Amino acid sequence: MQGEGKVSVVPDMATVVLGVETRNASALVAAKENARRKAEVGSRGCRS
Repeated sequence: MQGEGKVSVVPDMATVVLGVETRNASALVAAKENARRKAEVGSRGCRS
């Protein structure tokens, strides 16, 4: 038994990956700043 199939559809979804990067001598300060920036991105309509 053998088979073959093909489906063509219009895409209705996209995946977007965003990230933030903060550099600081203090890991704690960098982590807090990253959290703030991530929240700002989220408040602009992006959901994770």
